[in-house]
Amino acid sequence: HMRSTLCGTAARALARAPLARASAASTHRQQIIPVTMGGLNIGSRGRLPAAAATARQMSAKAQFDGEIAQIYGDFFSQLTPSWEAMLVAVDRVNAGGFGRPKSKKVDKHLQRVLDVASGPGQPAMLIAQKYRSAVVESTDVAPDMVSQAAVSVAAAGLGDRVTCSVLDMNDMSRIEPSSVDLVTVSFGLMFTDDLPLALSQIHRVLKPNGVLAATVWLEMPLMGATMQTMTAVLGQAPPSPAINPMELADRSKLDGPLKESGFVLLDDTTGTIDFDMGPQETAWRMGTLTVNAKLKELDAAGTHGDVWARVKAAYGDATKNWIVDGRVKAPPSAYRLIVAKRR
Repeated sequence: HMRSTLCGTAARALARAPLARASAASTHRQQIIPVTMGGLNIGSRGRLPAAAATARQMSAKAQFDGEIAQIYGDFFSQLTPSWEAMLVAVDRVNAGGFGRPKSKKVDKHLQRVLDVASGPGQPAMLIAQKYRSAVVESTDVAPDMVSQAAVSVAAAGLGDRVTCSVLDMNDMSRIEPSSVDLVTVSFGLMFTDDLPLALSQIHRVLKPNGVLAATVWLEMPLMGATMQTMTAVLGQAPPSPAINPMELADRSKLDGPLKESGFVLLDDTTGTIDFDMGPQETAWRMGTLTVNAKLKELDAAGTHGDVWARVKAAYGDATKNWIVDGRVKAPPSAYRLIVAKRR
């Protein structure tokens, strides 16, 4: 893995990410705190065995560490409009837009923020830049992502208010109950294998009337190109990928667990993002990010010929109508942004 070089590259890429396509700003820090993956006391939901938590963390680490972490960082930096939209919604809540006490200082009531599935450090860094009184913790289950976030936070000069740590959203036992004002999850809730448990953990750490802000994908043409590529490689339609960005595209799959976990939905909006997948010759790397582990498995098995050559050819065919000036520019992807309050 090209860790040191890649982390520096990711930091520079994130530092240069444009901030003007919606309306908000934020930032992040440098301490890496390993989390103990022991048994989790989750009250009425019972206990999560340590082995299960460790297995989930190892799975995520395999999917998002090393070189894949760098490619994901390049993809991730294009999510800026959604982060800014999230902070606009948080502003409305924090300034009294949903029945909270009004204040001349928007960040008066925002003291502690937990950013879950923060990847290389966003929107944690934007949040810290926006809310100067808040202490922000950027977390991810993959250690390489946390390392990249730490580099980015240090480069942005935010190490005094942003910490970076490994955290499984299904095991927040090290975080005190009722201690967090705001939890943000940018395109992360789709990747837990136990959404009710993750939401119950978020509910536990939030203060009474604390706020959860989260984004999930509704439409993603990129996934169509990925599935077309996999079909060409496998010779048949593939099953849904283990990492499925579209897991919560059906609104009921999120709304039901939110209500059952003790949340009241306050705001529900949508937005779009236009993804630049990079030069035509290398766009397949970003485009097959969610199935990279499976492709490596096929390549190692040696049962499908030259897997990577077939992937390049198939992805090129799937995206041939997206090419603009030699770059693969995907049709808009639609996302959902929800803001919910802890009951």
